[in-house]
Amino acid sequence: MRYYGDSMAVADSSFLVALFLPYDTNHEKAKELFTETDTVIIPYEILIETLTVLLYKENAEFVRVVYETLESTETFIIYLSNQKYLEKSLTVFLNQENKLSYFDYVAISLSKLLRQDLLTFDEKQLKEFLSK
Repeated sequence: MRYYGDSMAVADSSFLVALFLPYDTNHEKAKELFTETDTVIIPYEILIETLTVLLYKENAEFVRVVYETLESTETFIIYLSNQKYLEKSLTVFLNQENKLSYFDYVAISLSKLLRQDLLTFDEKQLKEFLSK
């Protein structure tokens, strides 16, 4: 059994991008939140979204280093999603009244499933997370 610590949270790509890009406007906030969190759970879909955004902003070598960091640092746990959880995320996405992405709902759904906080800088996503 792996000990996850006292403080766990699910990460959204907005948080992860801010954490790894020193010039991101939320970088300092992300670093502070990261130091306050024992375990950061990253849904696999959010990992892919994050790496894609980082590739657009940086380069392939930078993305490889970030991935290796996420894989090798015990604070980060990459969560491999199951079909039922992904279908629930898709159902909520398809029936929403907001304009949130599917990936936003993946992070929200996993946070709710695990009963953990959501690390995000997306105000619309946070509002949706807190509304139900």
